[in-house]
Amino acid sequence: MLSKKKIGILGSTGSIGKSACELIRTSLRDKFTIEYLLCEKNFEEISKQIIEFKPKAVCVSPKIFSQVSALFHDVEIFECPDTMLKKYKTDVTLHAISGVAGIKCILPTISGTKILALANKESIVSAWNFIQEASIEYGTQIIPVDSEHNSLYRVLEIINPDSIVKLGITASGGPFFGKKFSSLSDISPQYAANHPVWKMGIKNSIDSATMANKVLELIEVMQLFSCKEEDIDVMINRQSIVHANVWLKSGGMLSFSSKPDMKFHIAHAIMFPEHEEASENILQNTMLEFHEIKRDEFPLFFIGREVAKTQNPIKFTIFNVANEVAVQKFFSNQIKYTDILAVVENSLAQLNYTSPSSIEDLVKMIEEIKIKVNEY
Repeated sequence: MLSKKKIGILGSTGSIGKSACELIRTSLRDKFTIEYLLCEKNFEEISKQIIEFKPKAVCVSPKIFSQVSALFHDVEIFECPDTMLKKYKTDVTLHAISGVAGIKCILPTISGTKILALANKESIVSAWNFIQEASIEYGTQIIPVDSEHNSLYRVLEIINPDSIVKLGITASGGPFFGKKFSSLSDISPQYAANHPVWKMGIKNSIDSATMANKVLELIEVMQLFSCKEEDIDVMINRQSIVHANVWLKSGGMLSFSSKPDMKFHIAHAIMFPEHEEASENILQNTMLEFHEIKRDEFPLFFIGREVAKTQNPIKFTIFNVANEVAVQKFFSNQIKYTDILAVVENSLAQLNYTSPSSIEDLVKMIEEIKIKVNEY
């Protein structure tokens, strides 16, 4: 019997993290042992995970550190992710922290694992050059987890790169497909976060509604697969079954389809390169709809494409951080849904920085951007 792989999960109480735990609980229970878990403040959920999976170490924020420490004595508990990540090494790490917070611990994560299943899009968008350098230095294989990029990764593994003309990803259209953006000023955060297909965290759900997520994912494609903005097509597939397309010089197109369930992509990433999946006829009795993205419905997407064209990581980061701050302000009822667009536009017009020389400088720059964006 083969020994189990050691896995660490960053962001274990979020949507991706909980899905990974569900896989390890069920279909992959003989494949993994959880070495460590990291969460911010969900005391109830992390407590359940500690009891069930018995990790060697857990990292939590100061908000719940004393509670967790008082309850669990057989697990090493950390407040600083870097300290835990430097001490505990894994075969696989799933990085599923949401938002720019995930950038802070990306380098020690890479140095302490053989395979990094990366679900934090902000790291890829803003810190890709640092990630690439570290992955080469430590020999760490990076596998994208997002459904679009994981699907592209699978297709590109099996075809000759010289035969490719263009890459493509899809969007669901979110809850406001077919509605003019200008008509949505009075919608509630809860309504905006109610995605019709995917079950995600609040930030990703609202990003799907504005299609800011598709801007970040387009930039991810540029970074992960070394291509330009004009070489990437984005279209809406309402069923969220077709996740990626690859256009060929022969005139044909290859598409990757799967049911809209992130566990499918998580399993591939954490099991790489061993994972085998049972075949499933997902297209039976299914009619697929494809639509172009319209500017009057998703103006933030078109602003984002202009940012992507610059190929400037500083602009990528300003868009990324400004959007995150705007979403937080919207969800706390400080601004209206349609104000998210104005916050991002103002930030792009008014802010400018020089390229950071280290990831520490990048984190400082991000904190400065957050402060300035909060003033808009």
